[in-house]
Amino acid sequence: MKTKYKILIALFSALFIFSGVMIFREKSLVTNAEDEYKELNEIFVAEETSGGASSETARSGDPETDENENTERVPNRRIELSELKKINPDAVGWIMIPDTLISYPIVQGDTEYYLKHTFKGTYSNAGSIILEQANSADMSDSHLIIYGHNMYSYGMFTDLSNYTEYDYWNEHQYVYIWNETGKHTYRIFSAYTAYDNDAAYSVGYGHDDGLQRLADYMVNNSRYQTNVTVTRRDNILTLSTCYNNDNIRYLVNAVEVK
Repeated sequence: MKTKYKILIALFSALFIFSGVMIFREKSLVTNAEDEYKELNEIFVAEETSGGASSETARSGDPETDENENTERVPNRRIELSELKKINPDAVGWIMIPDTLISYPIVQGDTEYYLKHTFKGTYSNAGSIILEQANSADMSDSHLIIYGHNMYSYGMFTDLSNYTEYDYWNEHQYVYIWNETGKHTYRIFSAYTAYDNDAAYSVGYGHDDGLQRLADYMVNNSRYQTNVTVTRRDNILTLSTCYNNDNIRYLVNAVEVK
């Protein structure tokens, strides 16, 4: 009997040690990814913002909303795609939401690979920020989709889950993307949970009734109303991350400010 207990204790001890090693390894990989992205930010965007109100024009059906526009730190430089491509040829741009942790290079390539590898190719569950493969690399499509992991504690697209609250949206309304054509500004108009087969995961629209139906669908599904106007003439951006389980996503939709 004592021998059986000793064997069980040895097995549980080995399992405990193995689990501890794996947890430590994973935390180390995530920490390394955080350091990598921090370094990239220091190279490309550190100390390159200007304070004050947004210079972008608000897109709202409510004049009072426009007049009371929140202030935020707006990036004022162009991030050169050619410089990013020297580090990774799959680079297609950079995304930033001011006053959040979202400030990352965007890649387009083997999605399965980039779900587990950083921008520089290091293995990590943090992965990369990924443009939908069906989208054009120059991001000229009327509907773009960008994916990023929810780390549930820090970094990547974790901050998207904060858009469950209207007050958070009110203070973080703008998304900025740099690509080969320059800086593009988007204003968030919708945020909601969805299954991974949601209509928002469709691309290939023209500026037609199909795009209008998609925009209306997003507005109607939003957790709160933003009074931001979206029409078939606009370009739409969808940001997607995990939410609670493997089949549920949190989507944040934005319209390009022209």
